[in-house]
Amino acid sequence: MRRILKFLSVTTIALLALTMGLGALEREPGGNNLLNPAYLGADFAADSIFTETSLPVEPDTIYTFQLDTGYGDVFEIYLDGQLIISDMVQDTSECEEVSNTVFCTFNTENATSFDFVMSGRYASLLYDWDNYLMLSENDGPLPWEPFEPVNDTEPVIHGEAYMMVSYDAPIDPYALIGDAITAEDEIDGDLTEKIDIVRNDYRHNEGMTGEYTVIYEVSDTANNTAHLHLTIDVVDHIPPVIDGPSDIHTDVDALHSLATLIDTHFTFTDDYDGPIENYTVTSDDYSNNKGILGSYGVSVTVSDASGNTASHIFTVHVEDYEKPELDGPDTIAMALSAPYATLDDILSYYQIHDNYTLTNDLEFTIGEHTVPEALDERGTYQLELVLEDCSGNQETKHVTFIIIDDIPPVLEGTSHIRIPYHETFDIEAYIASMHVADNHDTLTTDDIIVSVNHYDEAEGFKVGFHNVVFTLSDESGNLTEFILHIEVYDDIPPVFHVNDEMLVQSGLNLSSADVFSHLTKSSHIAEFNPVEMIVIDDEYTENRNVPGSYEYTVELRNAMGDAMTTSATIRVTDAVVEETHDFTPWLTAGMLGMLAVGILIIRRKRS
Repeated sequence: MRRILKFLSVTTIALLALTMGLGALEREPGGNNLLNPAYLGADFAADSIFTETSLPVEPDTIYTFQLDTGYGDVFEIYLDGQLIISDMVQDTSECEEVSNTVFCTFNTENATSFDFVMSGRYASLLYDWDNYLMLSENDGPLPWEPFEPVNDTEPVIHGEAYMMVSYDAPIDPYALIGDAITAEDEIDGDLTEKIDIVRNDYRHNEGMTGEYTVIYEVSDTANNTAHLHLTIDVVDHIPPVIDGPSDIHTDVDALHSLATLIDTHFTFTDDYDGPIENYTVTSDDYSNNKGILGSYGVSVTVSDASGNTASHIFTVHVEDYEKPELDGPDTIAMALSAPYATLDDILSYYQIHDNYTLTNDLEFTIGEHTVPEALDERGTYQLELVLEDCSGNQETKHVTFIIIDDIPPVLEGTSHIRIPYHETFDIEAYIASMHVADNHDTLTTDDIIVSVNHYDEAEGFKVGFHNVVFTLSDESGNLTEFILHIEVYDDIPPVFHVNDEMLVQSGLNLSSADVFSHLTKSSHIAEFNPVEMIVIDDEYTENRNVPGSYEYTVELRNAMGDAMTTSATIRVTDAVVEETHDFTPWLTAGMLGMLAVGILIIRRKRS
């Protein structure tokens, strides 16, 4: 440290102070030493001296660098950090040596800064021996002329060394001169008007946060110079801006995350930093309740790069926007035969559902309608169904309601009449005796219609059963049918067996035992020896009063459990059985016997 101080004190005697600023460098006249001791440094442990801070030089200018050296010393010269000269004292190809003093001349071309390094035994002793370095601005070596300083004290600059300024309110450092910054000298007095700025890092950075150096300089008439280093701290104290609503409405079915709501509805900006992406949620009652209707408070905070913060409180309203669902028919009919107790009974025809409200909590009612209160008048009516959830969302459905008269009229009378063969049935008198009534319309016996009349359709011999069907309709088309069974009776003739065909007169009831007896007369069935008969197909029974031929199919079983299926034809006739060539021999013999008896009776009557 002692050697460095000595080095600086010695070189001060030999060097001319160099003024440095952000503007152009003011030079001393050619021939004067341009090295400023403030820029020099030394490392005596390593036997080296060097420029600790680059020296400013003019571009495209010739300079001469002069130094005293000793044997074995090495020096290097740099322009803008680029090595241009490196040589030994005894081998200076680009420099000239005169009596252990080296003169190196060079052109700066486009360079603006100068540096040198010297190392070796002699370098560490350079200042102890009062030898000097010199940098001259000239076109060749010049003899060194040491600069003798005037014995005077430096002027004093008064002012603060720190100033905080907002980025959005820039200042003019020159405006501080005379107000916040003044200068005075023991000999020259007030030098405030001579204060100048030699370095202004604040210029062009007025709107950028950070610390910037402004150096004020003042010199007295003896060229003693004083400096004031002012640090201007450009700060951002303006908080960011949160742009967004105080209330957000969202659907309960959406289940939006809080981040989605914030990203959708808010922007965070800072006048200095611009858009801000990161924010902090300081309170959140919404996230755990986003599926539940209600209003929930949320608070967010955002900070800029300077630590300024802004907060915003808003409310998220979770609401239900969806209507309930109402499914069911557009038309409903009610029969008077099964009327509803109340009109509300039709609500059971419909399915109701809601995205949020429980089914039992839905309000399902019948709105405006034209349906009669008693529900007893047939007709077509309109009504409105209204379904409402707990949020007041409504779904309506317009329904056509039809009341139908499905009750047939009343038609009553005697259902069975038995008359002898020789009498005639009076159908008009019978109709007049019938009872007629209807639940809705006025009907009389004149409205009765005979739809089927087997009695009148039967010609000739009418012995047997005849059906007469009466119908009665009301204005709704309901039909009542009444069947009258007319039995015309006479003596019952015998049943004739003709091979596999059985002949029976209309009106007689041929039993299954008769059929079994007939079938067992066949030789091949007799050999089977049946003991049981099961009827499989019976066309006869329901047609026993209708002339015609009908199949009668049975299954026969014997004592061994064997089964045989066979059938017989039953022919129903209205009249006496006519002779046919198909009579069996026993039937022929019977008829001859009856003829003989008849002849005998006639003879007895004649005698």
